[in-house]
Amino acid sequence: MRGFDAGGAQAERERLRQRGSAGDAAAAQQAAVPVAPANVDDREAALAYLGITHSHPDWLVARWLDRYGFEATERWVQFNNETPSLTLRVNTLRATRDAAAATLAADDVDTEPTRFAPDGLAVRRGNPLRRPADGLAFVQDEASQLVPLVVAASPASACSTSAHRQAARRSRWPRT
Repeated sequence: MRGFDAGGAQAERERLRQRGSAGDAAAAQQAAVPVAPANVDDREAALAYLGITHSHPDWLVARWLDRYGFEATERWVQFNNETPSLTLRVNTLRATRDAAAATLAADDVDTEPTRFAPDGLAVRRGNPLRRPADGLAFVQDEASQLVPLVVAASPASACSTSAHRQAARRSRWPRT
């Protein structure tokens, strides 16, 4: 059991559902959500609170709780639930990063350069996805933008790899 009466809360929700009271049903649903434990050393209560309230699996919360303690685990599960910022990769065949930022700014989209990716822009305000699909930039997280830099990929190597794949496929299948 996770440290709270799931069966009792379920029975109460069912009773209220049959009665047809949406407000009371919502209150019963809320009652099933555990509150922060008064004693963080109560492992079962801490697991129930962190896992259910912050939507993380018990096995993962238990591992972090054992390794890092309640406060660090709570900060981590809260961080995991934050929505990341939208990141764009500028199509450098169409514009520089600065020119793309200026174009986006004209469309009320505020951006700032990404920390590591040289062609990336992090969106701070606005929605660049409402712009016309002109190929100026593409949605791609910053880590993914770094992969070609790390492996020193070039357009020629991509073509070569593709050609090798096609040749390998042709050689494996007998012609009929």
